[in-house]
Amino acid sequence: MPTTGQSQPGHAVEAATGASVVTDHPAAAPVKVVILPRTRAGLDRAGLRRHLETVHAPMVLSEPEVSGPFSGYVHHYTQEATPEPVLEERDAIAFIRFADSTGPIASKSSEGYRNRIGPDEDNFSEADGSIALTAREWVVVAGADDAARKLFVFRHTATSDLGPWARALASIAEQLGLHGVVTNTVNVRDGAWQFTQFDEIGLEIGSNMAEVTQVLETAAQKILAPSDTRLLLTEPVRFI
Repeated sequence: MPTTGQSQPGHAVEAATGASVVTDHPAAAPVKVVILPRTRAGLDRAGLRRHLETVHAPMVLSEPEVSGPFSGYVHHYTQEATPEPVLEERDAIAFIRFADSTGPIASKSSEGYRNRIGPDEDNFSEADGSIALTAREWVVVAGADDAARKLFVFRHTATSDLGPWARALASIAEQLGLHGVVTNTVNVRDGAWQFTQFDEIGLEIGSNMAEVTQVLETAAQKILAPSDTRLLLTEPVRFI
């Protein structure tokens, strides 16, 4: 399935696999909103997924003023097999991509959002503890949103220049045969969030998690020197 709504790089080279690999800088125009809801009290992980996948996402898609500006809409549902160190208390991550900065404003100010989508958020999430970010992404190898599994690696690092890290990830992707790789810097919109950067690592079911995490950790210590790292293994589900 082709990836929809991915940021397009200003410069790319071809990897040995034939995938497009970004090595210098992220795209500037598209907006990527990242939502990490705090699951509502009394709702378990399975219940959250059921509501998001069968109620909330279809409701969003049914409101043209809300979802019309979207260029991409992907949910990620947390899996039990996340390796250590785990990002605790996060059962889902949502991505919404927009072509430009007017999209989020138009979507959230719409009547459909005010009357239906916003109120429904209270049915699955707690306002206190939920996180909203904007991310600037480097698509190192396309396809992460369509992988069977996606490993998120969240880091706190002092550097904001991810060019060297993107080049290292391109090599790691070829070495490990990864199903898409994206790296991001973030800005916090709502909530308390300590991580400055995160990677999205596309994986097959049954991938060698120990090898993947060890290779990433070794390389990151040399290039990013993170003071904190947390992991979350998810199943991506694309709606747009």
